Amino acid sequence: MSEVKARNRSVSKLEVYHNALKMNRDIVEWLLRDFGNRETVYEVKVNNGVIERLPRNIAKDIETILRFDPRIDPRSLNMSPTKSGYRIEFEVSEECGEEVTRIGISRKFLPEYIRFRQTRIMRLLARMLSRISKANSIYPSRIEDANMPLEYVTRTHSDELADRRRLQSMAIGDCEALVTELEVCVNTIPVKPSQTEQFIEMADYEIRLLKGWRKSTNAMAKRIKKADAELKERIDKAKKKG
Repeated sequence: MSEVKARNRSVSKLEVYHNALKMNRDIVEWLLRDFGNRETVYEVKVNNGVIERLPRNIAKDIETILRFDPRIDPRSLNMSPTKSGYRIEFEVSEECGEEVTRIGISRKFLPEYIRFRQTRIMRLLARMLSRISKANSIYPSRIEDANMPLEYVTRTHSDELADRRRLQSMAIGDCEALVTELEVCVNTIPVKPSQTEQFIEMADYEIRLLKGWRKSTNAMAKRIKKADAELKERIDKAKKKG
């Protein structure tokens, strides 16, 4: 029941799709650079049981490693924020006779975990774009043929409008899930919050666009309902004449 014109319309002119496409391009580029940081191994210097100016994005990870390091007394571990980052103090356990001068993060899990998060985000982006494109292709047309069974016309229109709105709602859900995924990345991967701020802003804007687009479907439904009522009148007149 979709108009041929709807198939030929350039979806790129639709702002909601254009923004989604730009967001997909920018985020995928960021993902392919391993969230803007290819390093997966860190090493920090220790000076007499003290680590100074520890970057915020790895401070918690270092603290966790120190807590489970058999050379270190976990009861002595103390981490505090400073103007230049974080400071960690600790004491070597009595069983350890060596001085701890360096702490490294050997994150064998990290590449695999990064791939996992990248895959989730890419799938969300691809699914959202697909649903926007499919929803845009569903454009119920006005039926002028009074010989067309009215029940078929109204049922088809109802199904098309429902499918269009359902796809729009699912695209909104994908975009909201994307925001959550970006927030998870900040909390679990050495990613600066500033790196994801622009993407979250783009996603929030996309959600507003999608909701506005979905609202326009309500106006479309009113026009179609009016057209179906007019078709019913023509069918009734044709039956009376017949």
